[in-house]
Amino acid sequence: LLLPSTEGLGVYHSIIEYLAKFQLNPTSISTCSDLSLLFNLVESGFCTSIVPKSVLQLHADRKIEAHLLDDPLFNSSYGLIWSKNRTLTKVAEHFLAEFVGIHD
Repeated sequence: LLLPSTEGLGVYHSIIEYLAKFQLNPTSISTCSDLSLLFNLVESGFCTSIVPKSVLQLHADRKIEAHLLDDPLFNSSYGLIWSKNRTLTKVAEHFLAEFVGIHD
């Protein structure tokens, strides 16, 4: 199992946490920070991997088999953050009111 370790994606840690929930501890997990290389290795049959759907879509032309993991434990949550010491713009206030339900 070769997992992407590209900074900013947070995929590696999410997958390790996911596997741990099922008490799965693959003995042979490696990482690769180069997604193109990772796909080349998968395509050559060297390994398997778990990647975000968005990354998979970027490599749709590859000769690989892909299956989507439709599991709520794999869904990511997002948080909206901003500095307490800054005044929000009117656009940001409108966004919070309409989409998040936060009103002053």
